[in-house]
Amino acid sequence: MAAAAPTVAAAPYGGPWEAVVRVRDECAGLVRSVVDAAGFGLRALVASGRPFVAGRGHLVRPPLRRNDSAQGSASLLPPAHPTPPGDAFAELRSVHSRCAPPSRAVWRRAGVFAGAFTERAAVSVCQDDGLSARQVAEALVRLAALGVLVPQDDPGAGSEPRYLMLRAARAFGQTRLAAAGETDTARDRHGRHCHGVAVAAEALWSAGLQRDAARLVREEREALAAFLGAVPRRPADAEAAMETALALWFWWAAHDRAPEGASHVLALLPRLPSDSPLRVRGQWLAGWLLAAADPGTAGRLLGLAWPAAVLAGDDALVGRIAHAQGTLAWRRGDPAAAEAHYRSAAETIPDHAPAGPSPVVSLAALAVVQARTSPARAARTARRALARPAAHHDAWAAALAHCALAHAEHHAGDTPRARHRARRALARLDTPLDPPHARAALDDLLRHTAPRAGGPTD
Repeated sequence: MAAAAPTVAAAPYGGPWEAVVRVRDECAGLVRSVVDAAGFGLRALVASGRPFVAGRGHLVRPPLRRNDSAQGSASLLPPAHPTPPGDAFAELRSVHSRCAPPSRAVWRRAGVFAGAFTERAAVSVCQDDGLSARQVAEALVRLAALGVLVPQDDPGAGSEPRYLMLRAARAFGQTRLAAAGETDTARDRHGRHCHGVAVAAEALWSAGLQRDAARLVREEREALAAFLGAVPRRPADAEAAMETALALWFWWAAHDRAPEGASHVLALLPRLPSDSPLRVRGQWLAGWLLAAADPGTAGRLLGLAWPAAVLAGDDALVGRIAHAQGTLAWRRGDPAAAEAHYRSAAETIPDHAPAGPSPVVSLAALAVVQARTSPARAARTARRALARPAAHHDAWAAALAHCALAHAEHHAGDTPRARHRARRALARLDTPLDPPHARAALDDLLRHTAPRAGGPTD
């Protein structure tokens, strides 16, 4: 007898993720065989005492281990006896034939995600006139019950539901997507979703909600990386991808991901139309992010961007190019040039200008440069930065300013006070979502000023 479709007590879209999934007894054997045949490592999980399906058809999710890959749970695959793809597809076809149309649509459309994705992202990609947001959310729970998706978060944790489509199920979904003629549509929706995420995150950052901005990017980082790493099919796709990369400037710069950001921007620059206004901004961002790793290329890119920004009369971009040149000069060991560029940036960038570092960041960077040779001037500059209203909502700028003050106090001979200030600044950066680059600079100061054994303590 054919196995009946699973019944699901589904939570409404946007509600808590503690929906109780109950699979009918007739379906339990099918789920067990599909999970095993698709290479999900059921036998290993059962042997470990954490079965995937337990009791009378109740689904129990095995927690993913830390080394699970973004492309699927490679660490859950049986290493010695991989399942032939054809056999896995046969079992997956059996499951697919028993899915309701909404679950089939979500399965194939969600195949465009390269790694874990949120419920919100799935709705953006899968919803259309014939499939509501609620139906998408319910289909995700049903597909998780069948082992097609693996939930990534613990129920009741308060975070948005996240799912991972395992490799065999994703490959099967992509074949169904192509057969339905929906591949381009799904990719376009995926691109629009990623672009929207980046724009929303940059708006949160500019509004002073920096932790929320970083949290949003972290939740969607795998989808964003896949979108930015794909080869654009049309000029409009390249511009949308570049806009996405530019909106994520704070993620690349303040969260110590400069190589990744520079790689994406450099790959997209040649694919932009020759008259695209995004070229200059891309040259600025790539130049800034390459200042440490490749100063020669950084200098050339900033040299190309500078005259175009001046001719366009874009004060914000002119100031940010100056800031990048200050970073480049500092990396090259030219503090006088770095000081001049950072001062120019602080004076040129308008207050509250989005899409790049604020003038407070440039002031704080200026204070860092001054700290070694002119501690008194550095302290005055850092206090000016902290007195700006924007500093109260810019954890990155404030941390840099406090770091400059601590360095100035250390170079002025007051190391105990410098260490106290650095510890207080670190206490304000109390979550991993705060800029790690600023945290590293403060940690470095404490490490290099630590009292020697037997010496005086602060």
